[in-house]
Amino acid sequence: MIRVKHAPSAAAIGESAYTIGRGQRRERDIRFASEVGLRKQSLGLQERGQNIQAERSAEQLALQRQELGFRKEQWQEEPSRQLEKGLQEQERLQKKITWQYD
Repeated sequence: MIRVKHAPSAAAIGESAYTIGRGQRRERDIRFASEVGLRKQSLGLQERGQNIQAERSAEQLALQRQELGFRKEQWQEEPSRQLEKGLQEQERLQKKITWQYD
């Protein structure tokens, strides 16, 4: 028959199981907290990236609108410039004609 010296009592076994379980829970809680922190950090970076992307697209849109506005002004000015040139040409020709007949 084998004799065991200092056999652990049921209370000691329960205590060690509780301590081990508590340690595992603590490790799990720490791991979970770090994962949550990393997720939040990742989401923050994604959100920041989306904000930067949105700012860039807004800037591009503003530039496009500005360019379109400039083009529109040019288109609106172009007929008036042509009309003005035509009137100047007409006046020049009239002066030339009247000068020739005078």
